Amino acid sequence: RGHRELPLRPDYVGKNIPTSQQQRVNVRVEEVDGDDEVTIAHAAPARRPGSQVARPA
Repeated sequence: RGHRELPLRPDYVGKNIPTSQQQRVNVRVEEVDGDDEVTIAHAAPARRPGSQVARPA
């Protein structure tokens, strides 16, 4: 486990979909975003503190 769980709407029955640390769960709610949507995407690799992003010359 190790992911956060938020009781966004406890009166709804949900579906448990396992995710990995390399995935990101995006939640959009109508009151904030105008849509109710949950998507799973590949997360960008984590950067270490003090590391620099390589930029083309």
